[in-house]
Amino acid sequence: MVGCQTRVEGTRTRQLVADHHGRPNFADANPWLGEFHLEDAMNRWSASLLVLFVTCAFQFPALAETRGGSKPELLLVYWSSKDCTWCTYWESSWSGMENGLKNSEEFKKLTYRVIKNERLADPYTDEYFASDIKWIKERMDRGEEKHLGRPGWGFYVNKVRVATFYGTKNWDTKILPEIKLLVAKHSTEAQPIIPRDAPR
Repeated sequence: MVGCQTRVEGTRTRQLVADHHGRPNFADANPWLGEFHLEDAMNRWSASLLVLFVTCAFQFPALAETRGGSKPELLLVYWSSKDCTWCTYWESSWSGMENGLKNSEEFKKLTYRVIKNERLADPYTDEYFASDIKWIKERMDRGEEKHLGRPGWGFYVNKVRVATFYGTKNWDTKILPEIKLLVAKHSTEAQPIIPRDAPR
């Protein structure tokens, strides 16, 4: 026995003819309705594929650029005190040490910050940290880092401290060449992006 089943979807009415097994028989249904709904569904499916393709086309290059080719953030932090004799010597024009660093090609590829307090015996308080390196003070407050000896230098890659240096004795023969090597190494490598609030 053949029956007729009617289903209402919004303003459209689909008529399906059920065969003697109770299965929809599209062959006996209204051919115009069947053709209309099939065409409509195919159009929606094609439109969805087009949207997906366009979205991926725009997002994939941006993702590749962000994840695979990001420039590393290179930071060199100089720790000093105003009453530090060797700090004054390193900074002076007659030693030429600070100028040698600042005049190098490698210096152009990094961010350089100075943290200098009044006396060697004094603690480093918030006022001595530039706004873009306040995170170092926050780490110190949490006990994750300590300030370096004076004069001292800390080298960071994407906010991860990878090397520390102290003193002026070996500045020209060891410290400056090593800083240059670090810059050369990390400025040519794509670095992973680390959330700014991630613990290090």
